[in-house]
Amino acid sequence: MTNPTAGINEFMRICCGHCEPQSIVMAGMGRSREARRLREVFAGATLIGVDPLRKYTAFGRRRRQFDRVFLAALWGRNEEVRIWTDYSESESATAYALLEPLPDAASVTVRGWTLDALKRRSRAFWRSPVLLWLDAEGAEAEILAGAGAALDDVTWLNVEVCLASGRDAPDLFAVSDVLRARGFRLAGLHSGARDCRTFDGVYVREAQLTELRRLTCQESTTRKIASRARGLASASQDI
Repeated sequence: MTNPTAGINEFMRICCGHCEPQSIVMAGMGRSREARRLREVFAGATLIGVDPLRKYTAFGRRRRQFDRVFLAALWGRNEEVRIWTDYSESESATAYALLEPLPDAASVTVRGWTLDALKRRSRAFWRSPVLLWLDAEGAEAEILAGAGAALDDVTWLNVEVCLASGRDAPDLFAVSDVLRARGFRLAGLHSGARDCRTFDGVYVREAQLTELRRLTCQESTTRKIASRARGLASASQDI
């Protein structure tokens, strides 16, 4: 996502403003511009960050935007994970890949945690319901498939997906299949990412989706009534 403010605004639009997490788990911290915006929008929520690159976890700690920061790769199993970075030292790396090597990349080994392992280590800050903001460079489907009971605490997800799986993002349908089996439904897609084939998918619990559809229908009706009223007012001025 190139514009974090636009991305979060689009997320809230899809949720009709009805998203009130007690905790936000952000996997893939980057330079934390999104974290700053999430803090603004969800002021009362705790914010937990996890990233396999030391550069970004150090940056997040310095900026004090997170309640808890972990240097690890969110993964489908608790095991060491090989990642490819654009620098030989993870302290300087600015990009990484989990599933396919980056061109001319060096590999490093980092600890990999499931979502449940992350919950155990951040228990003091983990409060349900949870918003999971997931950007794991193509490993999203594996992470979600490997999540156990911790995923039951999650009510909303923002997941980077694409129409054809690749190094940067997983296939939209693979992610949707995993989440559908766990009671989630796709509420909408929003873009603003690096290219036109990559999107962020917003997933919510089935009960929330029913409510969002009701609110969307209600909002559409209100807009039509307001438009009709403006038309009548304009017509009356012409008489």
